[in-house]
Amino acid sequence: MEQEQLHQLKQKVIKLLVAAADKPSQMLNLIDGIQRLGVSYHFTTEIEAALKHIYETCDHGHFDDLYTVALFFRLLRQQGFPVSCEVFNKFKNKQGKFQECLIGDVVGILSLYEATHLRVRGEEILDEALTFTTTHLESMVPNLSNPIAEHVVHALNQPIHKGLTRLDARRGGFAKKLPFVRDRLVECYFWILGVYLEPQYWPARRILTKVIAMTSIIDDIYDAYDVTLPRDRKERINVEQHCLARDIVNIIACEGKERVERHELFGKWKSSGEGRGNAVGVEGQEPDLSFCVALSIRIARQS
Repeated sequence: MEQEQLHQLKQKVIKLLVAAADKPSQMLNLIDGIQRLGVSYHFTTEIEAALKHIYETCDHGHFDDLYTVALFFRLLRQQGFPVSCEVFNKFKNKQGKFQECLIGDVVGILSLYEATHLRVRGEEILDEALTFTTTHLESMVPNLSNPIAEHVVHALNQPIHKGLTRLDARRGGFAKKLPFVRDRLVECYFWILGVYLEPQYWPARRILTKVIAMTSIIDDIYDAYDVTLPRDRKERINVEQHCLARDIVNIIACEGKERVERHELFGKWKSSGEGRGNAVGVEGQEPDLSFCVALSIRIARQS
């Protein structure tokens, strides 16, 4: 089923590439999006053919705006096509400086900044462009709104050419809902690769990566709780004594206060609890543990 869905999605993307064949600007943006999502390896042949076609049929004069010219330069040069840095001369004034009118073009300057990281020794215009774009992007940040501000800050810290595309593609997941949580999914996956390297163990890699990633998130949540609520506060003492210690174990285990915590398969715990009549709750339904824990925390903090 997954392979079939993957095939269908790939065909949709290929159709988009074919449809944009006679629209160079649209094609460049589409290729850039595919690459930045980290899935370009699915379309190696199509991307190579499309960029070759653009290289052979278009020159820098084909595009007027800074954003597209810089994108044209970056994509083709990183693909190995010998694009000259002179494509940016059109954006300089009579004094040989970059035009002041470019300062208001945040997207264009950001695109030029990314392109400068593919420069080679002796390309003075790109050295100047790096200084120009870095200076103005840093000064713009306080006056920008999200999401462009986030893009600029991230680019200044780690340009596309120096980053990991799959890692960059994951930016903004937990970061938006839980900004204090470290995004360590890729790191966790690397760990599991050291245990289950062989292709046939992909289910184990997927499961253990999720387990470790969620454990890391929970750890960060507790760390944040530790920082925001001092240890000598009554509310914290109540939570730690009544919720984060024995009571949660009792809620999960459905046993007495003298219960000694031990690791147990859910099925075994459930069957043993059914014998005591207290594991499955009302009408055979499993208890809502999240509700029980939340209720206990609320009661403890109010006491």
